[in-house]
Amino acid sequence: MKKLKVGGGLLPGCKKIYTTLAVCLIIITVGQGVKAAETTQAPSAQQQFLDAMKKRAEDKLYDAAAGFNNILTNHPLLQRARLELAVTYYRLYDYAKAQKLAQKVLDDPKTPPNVRVTVLAFMAQIKRDAQGMKPGHTWKPSIAIGWMHDSNINVGPSSNVINIGNTQLQVSPGSLPISDDATILSANLAHRYETGKTVRFGQKNASFLWQDNLSLYRRDYYSENVDDLDVISFSTGPAFVAMKDWRANLAAQVSYIRLGNRDLAWFTSLLPSYTKQFANGAYQLSLDGDYTFRIYKRDQDKGRNSNYLSGQLSIGRTFVRARVGLLAGVRLFRETADDTIYTDTGRDFYASISWRAWTNGALYGRINDTHYSYDGKEALINLSRQERTRKYTLGISHTFRYKWLNGWGLSGNYVRTENNSNIDLYEYTREQSSVMLSKAF
Repeated sequence: MKKLKVGGGLLPGCKKIYTTLAVCLIIITVGQGVKAAETTQAPSAQQQFLDAMKKRAEDKLYDAAAGFNNILTNHPLLQRARLELAVTYYRLYDYAKAQKLAQKVLDDPKTPPNVRVTVLAFMAQIKRDAQGMKPGHTWKPSIAIGWMHDSNINVGPSSNVINIGNTQLQVSPGSLPISDDATILSANLAHRYETGKTVRFGQKNASFLWQDNLSLYRRDYYSENVDDLDVISFSTGPAFVAMKDWRANLAAQVSYIRLGNRDLAWFTSLLPSYTKQFANGAYQLSLDGDYTFRIYKRDQDKGRNSNYLSGQLSIGRTFVRARVGLLAGVRLFRETADDTIYTDTGRDFYASISWRAWTNGALYGRINDTHYSYDGKEALINLSRQERTRKYTLGISHTFRYKWLNGWGLSGNYVRTENNSNIDLYEYTREQSSVMLSKAF
């Protein structure tokens, strides 16, 4: 008889238990004389078992469960098939059935002692995961305070002389780059409701959650208060999670924005997201969307009301036992405004790296290369803007584990933005440096 092993993916959170089950199932087979039974009663039972294992390895969990159930209907003493069925139900988040089947294996007096130990560990894992899926609310508040230096808060042109057609003009002093320091305050409240329910998607089940998030942000400049920024955002929506496989969510979000202590805009958004994992989480592929209806409140922003639509594809990879992470992606977008001078189409290419360089600490970097193409033509110039923005980000973070600082995080961030345009007035360079102290409760 061909030696059989447990397969079809890792149990969430219990890789060692899963590996041990592979060995113990063989012991159960020999210990109960199943080998002899299969020799006389099958090849059919043996082939059905292999077929069910193959289906589970291909993530066809419902078909695998049907196969194992069919074996047990005809051969109720095959504890190997029963334990594999328990594993399959575990991966379908049907913890009650998984527990019942594992208990039946445990109750069999012919089950060897070393197998009992492993089955007990498996049942303990089932109990922990079942507890985590019980209906209930989770609230996670966080706060942050920090300082920032901004070299160009008004996004002024890089040169004090600009070309309008064939004419050179002097930029007024008030329009040149202005630098200032600012205090940053932010607070966030994340809420998750675990419904305790699962939803079938094809051959798998996913747990059903509901997520809400409320965030407050203020950037208070020391001198240039006309550029103070306040943002209040609230989002809500469903989420689905298939452990070690994929997750998806759809959030409805509304954001209120103030600039210089005056109403600036209301943004209303729909934000779908989907992430698929591969190779036990070492790779992940993400698709993200954004539809936002933007309403501006100031008189000088007349014509800027718009519909913004974007789609984003990214690929991530972890290395060195998940200590190093790489991410690369592309985002395509289109903003259609009431006035075509604000209507643009663009693409954003980005790449980032993160490294957990020491215990509770990390370094990270990111590069964005964004291209904009505007529809409308600028007054006096009779030219449509074509721009390319490069943004470079470097950062460092550390979470303290010492007495009264336990759980507090300290981070530093540097961002340089270089905007190149076919119209001199819109060319600028901006540098922002910040230091933040944060705490999640």
